[in-house]
Amino acid sequence: MTLTPTEQRVYKAFYNQVCTLEDVKGLLKNYRQAVVACKNLVEKKYFKRVKGGLYVVVPFELAPDTNDSYVPDRYLVADRMIKDRFLSHHTALELHCEAKQLPTVYVTSSGRVPDVNFGGVDYRIITTKHFFGFIEIERKGCMIRVSDRERTVIDCMRQLKFCNGFDEVKRTLPKIGEINFDMLLHYMDKIGEKSLYSRIGYAMELLKEQMGTPQGFLDAAKQKLGSRVYYINKNGKLVKEWKVIV
Repeated sequence: MTLTPTEQRVYKAFYNQVCTLEDVKGLLKNYRQAVVACKNLVEKKYFKRVKGGLYVVVPFELAPDTNDSYVPDRYLVADRMIKDRFLSHHTALELHCEAKQLPTVYVTSSGRVPDVNFGGVDYRIITTKHFFGFIEIERKGCMIRVSDRERTVIDCMRQLKFCNGFDEVKRTLPKIGEINFDMLLHYMDKIGEKSLYSRIGYAMELLKEQMGTPQGFLDAAKQKLGSRVYYINKNGKLVKEWKVIV
C-alpha cells in the first residue's frame, strides 16, 4: 500500500529505530496527525505495534511486512519500553559479556509497568527504588541504557531468579570486565541490605582469582555482615565465614 507524504516522512525519520507516539508527535507537531500516521503505518505493515504508543519500524527491504517475518532487536525494543529504565540482570550480562540470550529481557524501572510479550520475547519490568548505576552504550546506531558492571553484579546476586541461577552468574561474571570494587562497595552501602555483603562477598571471594578481587573489599564486606544467614541455593551447606547457604 502506498504511503502518504506524512507517513513517508515519519517512516524515513525513524527508520531502523524503535519509536514512540511522543517521538512522532514531536516530529509532526500535531498529536492527532501523529496518532493517525502511526495507526496507518501499522495497518500498512510498515510499523509493528509493541504496546500502546510504542512501535518498531520495519526495514525497507521487508516492508510491508505482510508475513510478520521481521524480528526487531530485543534490546532496542526493551530500551524504549518505559521512560525511566535501564536494561538489567541477565540482560545486562548478555550485553556486557555476550552471555547466552534468555527468552526474557529484563528492564529495571522506577515506575510500575505491566510486563509485555512481543514477537515471542517476554519483557519483564522490575520495579526498583534504587534507580542508579547505569550507563549508555551503542547498539546498532542507537544509544541504550544498561546497568554498569558494578550494578550488574549487585542485581545478579541480589535477585538470582532473574539471572538463571547462581551457576550461570558464577560462570559469566568473570567475563564481565574490570570491576571498580570501591564503587561496588559504595553501591552496596547505598542500597543498605545486609544480604548483599554476605552474597556478594562470598561470590567475589569464590571468584577472587578470575575477577582480581582485592582483599580490602572482602575485609570491608565482612565487617558489615549481619547476624542472619542468607540463601544462595535452598539446598546447600552453610558457609559460616559469609553467613550464606550455598
